[in-house]
Amino acid sequence: MTNANYGSWSQGFNFDAMGNLLSRVANTMTNSYIANHLNQYTNIDGQLLQYDTKPT
Repeated sequence: MTNANYGSWSQGFNFDAMGNLLSRVANTMTNSYIANHLNQYTNIDGQLLQYDTKPT
């Protein structure tokens, strides 16, 4: 985890072995992230993300 404090504001970050963000904590709010095998985020806070598999 990497942390930073700015007076009354604090935030922290957790990363996996590949450097993908796993979670971010800002004061009392936590955001979670899930990456696929291509290191693309596929889920942020339960919201599914999709990527175009046939870019133009």
